[in-house]
Amino acid sequence: MPLKLKRKFEREYGKEKGDRIFYGWENKKKGCSFKRQLKLGIKTEKEHSHLFSPSKRKKMIRKIALDHIKENPCYYSELKKMKGGH
Repeated sequence: MPLKLKRKFEREYGKEKGDRIFYGWENKKKGCSFKRQLKLGIKTEKEHSHLFSPSKRKKMIRKIALDHIKENPCYYSELKKMKGGH
């Protein structure tokens, strides 16, 4: 899955920016690598799991998290700070 996702970022943003987002180079200073954001995102988006059938929960939660990360690569770190969870 990670290689597939990396290619998706490369198609959407171009190879250079796609690599920077995927590997977290672009946001390392802020402490928000892709892997960390995805982990936080899945944990956060589980609150919506009741909206999906049991067979599609994991897939949909991951999709929601990826959509937020695509919009803002540091989305979940910023959300955590806003909620007061330094």
